Amino acid sequence: MNLELFEQDIMHEIRNNDVYIIKDYDMKKLKISTTILNPRKHTNGHYHDNIEEVYYCLKGKGFILLTGEPQVFNKGDIITIPAGEHHRVLNLSRTKKLKFLCVMNKYKR
Repeated sequence: MNLELFEQDIMHEIRNNDVYIIKDYDMKKLKISTTILNPRKHTNGHYHDNIEEVYYCLKGKGFILLTGEPQVFNKGDIITIPAGEHHRVLNLSRTKKLKFLCVMNKYKR
């Protein structure tokens, strides 16, 4: 199944505002999330005490701040985020959206 069909058929939108659109799908033990981050916006910085995450950039160019250190985050890049590590995604483009997929241990928002 391709990602667009997966998002249409299975995922449900949980947040849609001027910063981003986030869609989540909960499995038994995992959460899969897609985020579309608007130009010149960033996610809220946060961390999860007991949750590891994998971020995969689907479209666009940006950065991930991991404990304050910037890492390039462009289409095709995979970033692993250890439990407890503070992270934030930034889209510095003036015109293009940044889309990424995140897979993590299941938790409630």
